[in-house]
Amino acid sequence: MPGTAGRLDVLLRAMRAALLVSHGLRHDVIVYLALLGGDPARTLRVRGADVRFLRPDERSLAILVQKCLRLGAGATESAFQEVKPGIAIATGGVDAILADAPEASPFVLDDGGVDVRGADLGAGEDRLFFLGDHLGLAPDVVLRLAAIGAPTLSVGPVRVQADDAVAILSNELDRRTWPRSGPGRG
Repeated sequence: MPGTAGRLDVLLRAMRAALLVSHGLRHDVIVYLALLGGDPARTLRVRGADVRFLRPDERSLAILVQKCLRLGAGATESAFQEVKPGIAIATGGVDAILADAPEASPFVLDDGGVDVRGADLGAGEDRLFFLGDHLGLAPDVVLRLAAIGAPTLSVGPVRVQADDAVAILSNELDRRTWPRSGPGRG
């Protein structure tokens, strides 16, 4: 996939890390994949509660995303239009995401930010976490998010791959929200 449409492989791995757990899906997660390389830019929204037949291998995820992009090729609206159960597409990038989740608190993941372990993420609130591919977020995106006051967070002292950052962040959120006892919790 590298070389075919930017670094779609990076996005797919991050999506897998955000949505998939052992033998299931995170039903309380929505993933936005902002595909900024085309004209117009398009964003795919995947709702964990509604998506069907999401397989963990990268090839299957790539085929699914490519099919959805073809189905939504004629989309000219900045509002999301469902193309498959749980998967919708809109034109635009960060602004389409912010418009779709106006009540969510935005955060930027960057290795120069405040450690997420000590950060206030707001209990019980919807949150948006923005992270870039191997090149990071585009400067205009960073400026847009800074303009709305999005704090910058880091997942630790060592720079990791985007999908690993998503997995670490998901684990931190799990630790804050899941009960200490129950299935799989000794």
